[in-house]
Amino acid sequence: MAAGAGDHGDLVEQKIDKEEVVELMKKMELGQVPDDEIRRLIKVQLDRRIRLGYQRTYEQQTSDVLNFAHSLRGMRNIATEVDELDAKMYEVPAPFLKLMYGSKFKESCCYFKDDSTTLDEAEVAMLDLYCERSQIKDGQRILDLGCGQGALTLHIAQKYKNCHVTAITNSRSQKVFIEEQCKIRNLTNVDAILADMTTHETQDKYDRILAIAVIEHMKNYDLLLRKISEWMTPDGLLFIDHLCHKAFAYNFEPLDKDDWITEYFFPSGTMTVLSANFLLYFQDDVTIVNHWTVNGKHWARTNERWLKNIDDNAEAAKKVMLSCTGSEEAAIKQFNFWRRLNLLGIELLGYGNGDEWMTSHKNFIHQIALQYIIRTVFEFPTELHSKSSHFDREITPQVDDLRVRARNSLPPIQIPLLRGHWPGVLNCRPTVYLIDCGAVAGVPCHQILLDSVLIVPEFSSTNTTLASIIIDSQ
Repeated sequence: MAAGAGDHGDLVEQKIDKEEVVELMKKMELGQVPDDEIRRLIKVQLDRRIRLGYQRTYEQQTSDVLNFAHSLRGMRNIATEVDELDAKMYEVPAPFLKLMYGSKFKESCCYFKDDSTTLDEAEVAMLDLYCERSQIKDGQRILDLGCGQGALTLHIAQKYKNCHVTAITNSRSQKVFIEEQCKIRNLTNVDAILADMTTHETQDKYDRILAIAVIEHMKNYDLLLRKISEWMTPDGLLFIDHLCHKAFAYNFEPLDKDDWITEYFFPSGTMTVLSANFLLYFQDDVTIVNHWTVNGKHWARTNERWLKNIDDNAEAAKKVMLSCTGSEEAAIKQFNFWRRLNLLGIELLGYGNGDEWMTSHKNFIHQIALQYIIRTVFEFPTELHSKSSHFDREITPQVDDLRVRARNSLPPIQIPLLRGHWPGVLNCRPTVYLIDCGAVAGVPCHQILLDSVLIVPEFSSTNTTLASIIIDSQ
C-alpha cells in the first residue's frame, strides 16, 4: 500500500440508511443529537475517505494526484459556485463572529505553542509566523487575498507602519468591518477592496502576496497562479496557506448517496482538499522556494476553542442569529450549523493525531526571476572551490545579503530554497559563483535540477556540500 496507508487497513466501512440520515439531519439542526454521536458519525465518514483515498502502491497514489491535477487544469474558470459559498459561509454577522473568534478575528488555523497557549495568543503566534515565513519587511507593498475579517491585514498594518496593505474580499460585511477597524486603530496604510479575486484586474504590483485559507475554494490553479504572478514584483514572494491531506487530493463532494456529511457543510463544488505537495504541479508562472506543514492538531485545537466560545455565549449567539434571520427556528439552525462545523474541524484535523489532514505553507517566486538567475552566465573559478570561506567573506559585503541554497525537496521534484532580500535582481547583470559544489541531501550536484536546467560544475566533488550561490551585482 502507499506510504501512510498501512495504518488504515483495519477500517471497517459503516453506512447509514438514507432515510435515517434525513431524520438525523433534522434533529442535528435543532440541536437534538449529542455531540459524541455527531463526532462518531463524522469519524465514520472520515474513515471511509481515508480508505478510499489511499491506494495500494505509491505509483497509483501519484497517478491519482496527477490525474486530479490534470482535471483541474482543464476547467475553464478559476473557481465555481462562489456566490453560493459566500452566502453560506462568509456573510456572517460580525457580532456572532466576535463571540466565536479570538480578539484578532482570525478565521483559520491558529498556532498553539503549548497546552497553556490561549486562543488570543495562538492567533498572534500564527500571524507572526506568516510574517516570518513570507519575509515581510517594513516599507513593502502587501496584498492580502481573501482577507476574511482582516486579521492578517490589520496585524501587518500595525506591526509594519511603513507597509501599505491592500485587502481583497468579496464580502461586503468583511469590507465594512475592516474599514471600521482601521478607523478605530487609526490605520491609514490599508485599502480594503470589494472584488472577486478570481476576476479582479489591476496594474498594481506587490512585494508580498499572501493567500491564507482561500485557495481551498479554487479549482484551476494554473489560471489562479498565472493571475497572481501578474501582480508580483520581479523580486516578490507569494505565500500560500491551505488545508491539505498529506497524500491525496480530492473535491470535497459526497463519496456516494450514503455520504451525508460532505455536502451539508460546503455547497457541492466549492471546496477542494489538496495534497501537501499538490501545488508543485502548477509551476508554469511561479516557482516554489520553500515548503512547511503545520500539524493538524493546531487546527483542531482552534476549533475546540471556537466551539467553547460559542457554547459559553450560546444565548447571546442565538440572539444575534435571531436578529438576522427573523425566525427563532432559523436562528437555532444557524447556531447549530456553526457548532457542527467546529465538530467537523475537530475530528478532521485531529484525525490520526493531526498527521492526516493538516495545514501547508508555501513560498513562491515569480518564474521570470528564477529563469533570469538560471540564464545568467555561471562562472566556476576553481580557486573558489578551495577558498570558499575567503571569497564568501569578500563577496558578501558587496551584495544585498542574497543567499540561494539549493535543497532536495520531496521526490520527484528538486527545488531551490531562497533566503534573504534581493531587490532589483532583474535590473543588474550579476556574476554568479557556485561555491562548494557537491551533494545536496545525498544527491550528487550533477543530478540537481533547477527548473529543468542541469547544473554541472566541472570542479564539483561528491564529497562536498552545496553551500551557496552568491549573486554579485556590483
